Amino acid sequence: MGEIKNEIFDIEFIERTKKVIEEYKGTYSITLLLNCLLGLIVLPSEYYKRRSRSFFEKDCTEFKELKGLLDKATFNPTKRRNNNWVTDNKSLKNLIKKVRNGVSHQQIDCVGNNGKWQSVTIKDINTYNQNNLELQVTWTTMQLRNFALFVANSYLTEIRKIEDKKKK
Repeated sequence: MGEIKNEIFDIEFIERTKKVIEEYKGTYSITLLLNCLLGLIVLPSEYYKRRSRSFFEKDCTEFKELKGLLDKATFNPTKRRNNNWVTDNKSLKNLIKKVRNGVSHQQIDCVGNNGKWQSVTIKDINTYNQNNLELQVTWTTMQLRNFALFVANSYLTEIRKIEDKKKK
């Protein structure tokens, strides 16, 4: 392993994870993709939580990369406001958060054929809000791969913008 400087840990981690996703050709694609996606959602998100990421506030419909990935999905994010649950934005930030919740809380169902997983359903159920189904999405292996790469590329683009601004 090469030397990694802490100030670029997030970039190194994302690039290495992206490479794993792009190059993996083994039997356990969905398992690997879920692990990579969880890493991509948690680590960079926590690392950059204190910095502006206006890109992630955009509505999911603004991203051509998400076209087809959410067509049949249930995506109803909510948030608390003045002790009431209200509809929240369908932003990329909320989508990533809901996918993270589903994977982290093991709200995952796999559909398989002959012992091989074909697709995965990820759910996020808000137990604090009358079991509101905040997210339910079913992705094939390729769609899961595309989403993971989209998340990786989005983070890298935004991190590089932040780094470029620092240099000016």
